[in-house]
Amino acid sequence: MGRIQEPRLIVRKIFPAIAAGAAVLTFAGATFGYAVVRKDIQLTVDGASRDVSTVAGTVGQVLAAEDIEIGQHDVVVPSPDAEVDAGTSIAVQHGRQVTVTVDGTPRTFWTTATTVDQALEAHRIEIDGADYLSTSRSSAIGRDGLSITVSTPKTVTLNDAGKKRKLTTTAPTVGAALLAAKVVVDADDEVSPDLATPLTDGATIRYTRVDTKVVTERSKVGFESTYQNSKKLDQGQTKVIRKGVPGVRTAVFLEDRRNGELDSREKFLSKLTTKPRDQIVVRGTKPVRSVLDGGKPAKVGNGGGKRSRIFVTGYTYWDNDPPGSAQIARPVLHDRAGGTGTWKDPITVAVRAGRFDFGTRFYLPELKKYFIVEDLCGACSDGRNGGAYTLDIWVDGSQLSSGGAANCASRITRLQPAIEGPKSSLPVATGPIC
Repeated sequence: MGRIQEPRLIVRKIFPAIAAGAAVLTFAGATFGYAVVRKDIQLTVDGASRDVSTVAGTVGQVLAAEDIEIGQHDVVVPSPDAEVDAGTSIAVQHGRQVTVTVDGTPRTFWTTATTVDQALEAHRIEIDGADYLSTSRSSAIGRDGLSITVSTPKTVTLNDAGKKRKLTTTAPTVGAALLAAKVVVDADDEVSPDLATPLTDGATIRYTRVDTKVVTERSKVGFESTYQNSKKLDQGQTKVIRKGVPGVRTAVFLEDRRNGELDSREKFLSKLTTKPRDQIVVRGTKPVRSVLDGGKPAKVGNGGGKRSRIFVTGYTYWDNDPPGSAQIARPVLHDRAGGTGTWKDPITVAVRAGRFDFGTRFYLPELKKYFIVEDLCGACSDGRNGGAYTLDIWVDGSQLSSGGAANCASRITRLQPAIEGPKSSLPVATGPIC
């Protein structure tokens, strides 16, 4: 038999091995046999090695068969065109994009390093032990790459809600510096510069604590008084038959405080939550007569003030100083001597200088009138009738003859009970003193 010739055309259709690794190749009705050589090689991808058995002829074919894609930043040794023999070692190192931002300045590069430490060393980026590194040096760099933040120590001034202090920090941003300083920033607070601003040496951070809260306040609402007349009570007297009760008004405010100090306050609700209840007062209309008109002294006890006995005298229009006038020394309620004797319009009295303060009120139960110190009495002397003080009462007399006025003054001149600093609801006699 002659030498078998190599076929010129080869149909690349490989069938499973039938015996001892032999393959059957059919061409033009003839059957030929030859051996397919498999090669055992070592494939290392990013430092991870494994054994591979392959029939591929080149490195590129091996990688394609193993579904390993090669990009422009990847490194393959030997090159993808190199032939593969038994025992060949193929190493693949994928490129990774790394961005290193040092104190706010970014630098981006590609590297085949698989750890942070390797990448920094390969690109000669020196990190001091005191520097801040956003990830561990031993951290792996994945195929997706990695962003690394480096921050060197900086000294900054922190204005913390009005209180200044110095900080030395490696925090990369204003927000991180505040966090390191244990300053908790909420949504209402104000920070300058912005939290995301890269921190620089010598910077000043201003933090303003803003508190917004709802404040509820309740206040009393005064009650009204309604009056009923009664002939059973003396004129000038009153009696409460139903006490008034204050109401309650509820107001709601929105307060803004900056560093604890009130900045703004806005009322957005005010409502009468409890209505006040009116007070009912009985007001006396029964005519009141003084002792001079045949009445009895008012039974008022101490009348809400200090009760004592005072020597009472009277002075008139005719014997005033100067005579024929109503001029007074120290006007309080009146420009001239006068008054009707009610609480609101007490009658002028004169006293010895320094005995009572001007404006002091008195009530005389026998005369049933209120009086007020507005004048001085040079002729008045204390110590009469057992040491009693003297009140010189204005009895007017401008409408009377001097004799009639003197007669009125004479009728009241005697030792009488008096109340200093009385309450305002004592009975008042109608008409003039006499």
